[in-house]
Amino acid sequence: MKLYHFTRRVTLPEILRDGLTKGYVPLDVDTGVHTVCLTVRANAPRCVYGHLGEKDDYNKSGVRIAVEIEPQDTALLRWKYFPERFEVNRRLFRALNVGQEGNPVYDWYIYFGAISAVRFLEVRDMFSDCPIPRTSWPVIESEPMPEQALSPPFRVLSLHEATRRSAA
Repeated sequence: MKLYHFTRRVTLPEILRDGLTKGYVPLDVDTGVHTVCLTVRANAPRCVYGHLGEKDDYNKSGVRIAVEIEPQDTALLRWKYFPERFEVNRRLFRALNVGQEGNPVYDWYIYFGAISAVRFLEVRDMFSDCPIPRTSWPVIESEPMPEQALSPPFRVLSLHEATRRSAA
C-alpha cells in the first residue's frame, strides 16, 4: 500500500539519514507516544507551526515522502483503531480529527517503528512540486530548527508504558 508522510524541510536531512523515526501522537493533554503518521492522501492540507511564522522550512506539508508498506505489517495501525489500542482521551481524539480534509479516521495511519530511507519511493518538495533525487539527499541543507519546536508539549511514553497504561 502506498502511503505518504509530510514533513518540514528543516527535518529532511535527519530523515534522509535516519529514516522516519520520530513522531508524536498525544494520548491526553500531558502524555503521548512516538509514532510515524502516514496518510493515503497524496496532498496534505497546509500545516504550519504558528509561532515560527510562515517560513517554508517550518511548513509541515512542505515535503512529501512516499513509502510502500504492506497492509499486514503489524507496526501499521489505522488511525481509527488508535483509541482502542491505547487509552486515549476521547475528546482529544475527536479534536485531532476536526478540520482535517477528507476523513482522518479512514485516510490516516500510524506506524510504530522506524521506516528506513531505503524504503522511500519518492521525496518531493511540495513548494516546487519537484521530486528531490536520491543523488542530492546528502547535501540538502536547511537552517536549524529552534530546540523548543522539536520537543512535544507533553511527556512521551514508550510503547510499553502506553500499552501497560491502557491495560490498567
